Amino acid sequence: MTKCGVIEGYRARSLPWNRVKLELTRAQVQELLCYDPLSGSLTWKPRPLSMFNDESAFHKWNRKYAGADAFTSIRNGGYRCGRILGRYYLAHKVVWFLHYGSWPQSHITFENGDRADIRISNLKAKGENVR
Repeated sequence: MTKCGVIEGYRARSLPWNRVKLELTRAQVQELLCYDPLSGSLTWKPRPLSMFNDESAFHKWNRKYAGADAFTSIRNGGYRCGRILGRYYLAHKVVWFLHYGSWPQSHITFENGDRADIRISNLKAKGENVR
């Protein structure tokens, strides 16, 4: 597992949709991440040059992260976590958001007890009838 890191040369603050501290939209997350609900695979998509300060940072980031597993750090308690544009998120909450289009309003439980298993079929909102 890798540590969550800061992306050098990435200009998240200069992006129009990141100037105000707002929650990410589903479209923004879909632009950055690829999720396979059957396997639970969450990977980084390649990012365009317009998201970086210079071409060197663009090539460096895409060589290192594009197509690589995302949210590979494990937090206390076994939860997968990672950063999107410099802000920490829990993987299972990002997966819920990608699948259902809204952030979970209650605690998410893992049907098989494995907090690293982020297949949507393994996630259930406590007290919500979503499925």
